[in-house]
Amino acid sequence: VDPDGTDTASDGAWQRGDPVRSNRQLGSAISGRSVLVTGRGTGRDVDGGTTTVRSPQFRVPADGRADLRLRYWLGHSAAATGKDGLRVYLVDRDGGRVAELFRVSGDGAARSPSWKALNVALPAGHGGKRMALEFEAVDAGPDSVLEVGIDQVRITTS
Repeated sequence: VDPDGTDTASDGAWQRGDPVRSNRQLGSAISGRSVLVTGRGTGRDVDGGTTTVRSPQFRVPADGRADLRLRYWLGHSAAATGKDGLRVYLVDRDGGRVAELFRVSGDGAARSPSWKALNVALPAGHGGKRMALEFEAVDAGPDSVLEVGIDQVRITTS
């Protein structure tokens, strides 16, 4: 959590564990085990900025052909805008962001969370390199409620 010491959220930091069921947070893990979740408690959503968590490093296959597969949910209030949401980045061994792999944002409508599957190819040019994933939840507005959960993260060969 907060791998570079730059997170700005005043509440709702990433945690590993069982989420607490609410209007914006599912109360279960799709894998049956703990998930990465923002603010694991009632009223503990992401507030006033970003919260970031980084995966352990992994080596991209030599031919560079690999996919990111995961399950996620995003729940937010109607006050969530396009600046609020979840972003997933590929980062190099020093933590520099190489590519944005996925982004889902608020849209001015309240959204209840539901598990969704993500399958995205890693960008070319990283074969044989040590990389990591970075997950960032953003609450840019003062009145929005935002919760995110992530489970079953895998890098597979394509």
